[in-house]
Amino acid sequence: GEGQEIPIRFTVPSVKERTPAEFILTCNRGGKELFRDVKPAYLIDADSAPKPSLKPGELAVLDPHGAVKARLNERGIAFTEIKQEDALSPAVKVVIVGPDALDVRSATDEKWKGVAARGGRVLVLDQANPLRFTAIPADLDVTAFNGRIAFAENPRHPVFQGLDQPDFFTWSGDRIVYRNVYRKASHGARSLAFCDKELGYTCLSECEVNDGLMILCQMAVGSKLATDPVAQRLFDNLLNYCVAHRPLR
Repeated sequence: GEGQEIPIRFTVPSVKERTPAEFILTCNRGGKELFRDVKPAYLIDADSAPKPSLKPGELAVLDPHGAVKARLNERGIAFTEIKQEDALSPAVKVVIVGPDALDVRSATDEKWKGVAARGGRVLVLDQANPLRFTAIPADLDVTAFNGRIAFAENPRHPVFQGLDQPDFFTWSGDRIVYRNVYRKASHGARSLAFCDKELGYTCLSECEVNDGLMILCQMAVGSKLATDPVAQRLFDNLLNYCVAHRPLR
């Protein structure tokens, strides 16, 4: 009737691409195996995504908590740090809004949609105050729903390169995968990953605005960017997708 937690430390094999594996736990006494538990696992190289092709001044980052800046510095990707009140230079091609960087007022600011309207790309990571109303071109309603299981709607989409469906189940730490997700839009946004009640909610959406793009990511990518390999690979993919995006007409 008792339980005990025993930390287990081991070295993860080095891989170049997502590789299936097994985590095997056995208990022995007197040279005889008394217990065996086998769980499927996947090895992910968090640094296997290609680096985006960006010129100096083309990437701007609003990241008061520092997680995005640390990841970009770790990968050697140059960026310009901006503040909430800063006007964006026309030379800026991609804007990344780091986790919980927006307050209630800035979450409705039309300037975010304006960046995309002039052909820019805006990547917004998990926010306590997600973009809404006049800040986005879609009727996405914000909820307070948090959860631990999400589903990629199209696993072959470029943002999921190097990942697969099992990777969106109970992320490390508190096991949270998404928070404050949107109810799916009826227009203006395409859901890339759905979740929650009857899968009627989206934790990752893309919105095309003229020739520009907005990516609204309520998966816990930003808050787990320093520790979770799935969050790291998904962030790298999202940035690459923003840089390479070309509108289809």
